[in-house]
Amino acid sequence: MVLGDQPIGTCNALTTATRDWTEADAGAVRAFAVMLGRLIGSMTDARHQTELTAQLQTALTARVLIEQAKGVLMEHEGVDAGHALELLHRRARSSERKLADVARELLARR
Repeated sequence: MVLGDQPIGTCNALTTATRDWTEADAGAVRAFAVMLGRLIGSMTDARHQTELTAQLQTALTARVLIEQAKGVLMEHEGVDAGHALELLHRRARSSERKLADVARELLARR
């Protein structure tokens, strides 16, 4: 079986009785192998898309938290958006945590 130009496995045809394989039998097995390769490719693509969607959703959620935390800092500290983001970055670095976690904590304390 191949996916694109890369071999990804084999498709074996077994029988419990001795038989002579015809060219038609071999052609059917080859066609089945092609179909299996395409199915595996589709499954791989779907899994990748699912993972990508989850990663993007996580990034979007983190971004929303960060923007909200920036707004809180802008209001409470009287700073602009750039300085508020720098404050969040400093807190994240000094506590060795992710920026979104620092933002979430700041919002929870508010």
